[in-house]
Amino acid sequence: MAGSMVYRLRVDAPGAAHMAKLREAIGALQGIRDNRGYNYIAGFHGAPGNYCWHHQQSRRTPLQARLFLPWHRAYLWWLEEAMQDQVDGAALAWWDWTAGTGLPQAYTVAQVGGTANPLTGSRMSVPSAGLNRRTRRAAGRTPGVRLPTSAEVNSLLNDTDWASFSDRIESIHDQVHVWVGSDMSDITTAAFVDSALNAAGFVGFAFPQGVGVFEGSSVYLLGCLGVSAPAALAFALARRGRMLLVSLSGVVVHLIRKARHPTVTEAA
Repeated sequence: MAGSMVYRLRVDAPGAAHMAKLREAIGALQGIRDNRGYNYIAGFHGAPGNYCWHHQQSRRTPLQARLFLPWHRAYLWWLEEAMQDQVDGAALAWWDWTAGTGLPQAYTVAQVGGTANPLTGSRMSVPSAGLNRRTRRAAGRTPGVRLPTSAEVNSLLNDTDWASFSDRIESIHDQVHVWVGSDMSDITTAAFVDSALNAAGFVGFAFPQGVGVFEGSSVYLLGCLGVSAPAALAFALARRGRMLLVSLSGVVVHLIRKARHPTVTEAA
């Protein structure tokens, strides 16, 4: 059931139970061609919607604000709820990209148990942007670009200034996108490559000790665990911490849910 409390676990071998649920849910969403489906949700981030926030900007407004973290937190929550509409208990997994040198096997093997693996990519269908093909990745092939290190992540987690933290985490996020390469390095197509892979390590940060997922603050962690936006806001107010701005995610969640609207429509 969408909205149920779930825990995001570490990306594991393709045969792991939580990875099987993830594959089933993403595969089901890829087969839906209306506003409940993967193509529609991915298109909200890039083409044709272009609602995403990057580097204090969105193509939908002249407003300038550091909304990269709260917007993407809400966006991934929306994706996860859509997954749970299809597979009860399904959750996004997080990828600790500081622990290896390549993409996890769960996202690269063509088949699992004789069934096509939907985590290898999706088919983009956006006529207005001239997109009608399978997504492409080119992991590790961009000259001069590497995955972030544990030292870089640890330094980020110790940053006590919100503006600095937000800008630095976005810079690391960008670095991983460029490392994955091809469609993943373009905002227009990035979410189509695999929003689940995006969530696995690009916005969700894994603590080196495997403690949990770090998405900007404890408020983000509460959100990952299914805590409501009002409760997360109350927690932030109690803490009076430097991450209070992240409570704006509640507003973004509300706007995204309104965009979903209950009437099913055919996607372009």
